Amino acid sequence: FMYLLLIQSDHEIVERIDYHQQLQECIVYIHQHYKENISLEDIAHYGNISIGHCGRLFTQTLDTTPYEYLINYRINKSIELLSRTNYTITHIALEVGFNDVSHFIQVFKKKMGITPKQYQKKL
Repeated sequence: FMYLLLIQSDHEIVERIDYHQQLQECIVYIHQHYKENISLEDIAHYGNISIGHCGRLFTQTLDTTPYEYLINYRINKSIELLSRTNYTITHIALEVGFNDVSHFIQVFKKKMGITPKQYQKKL
């Protein structure tokens, strides 16, 4: 009985490591390709998992969706650029992967409570 418990425990640990490895692969892909127009399918494919599993993995482990993770990463990258460059808001939006500047401003304001321009002026 104890032997079976040990085998089951090892199997569960290996599964958990595999899940984290798949999640890490997905995150690496986002970090490397956030400037591009990437889809959930692209992220899942890079992690070698299904789209559904990718979504569950992000939600269960990080309490966010892959899309929200991507958006948050892009916003964080935009904050870096706003803080250390004099680029225009349009340039920054495009640089971090937003194809639509108004969408960038809207998402930024929702996350930060102020517009990118207001953030830039505060610095």
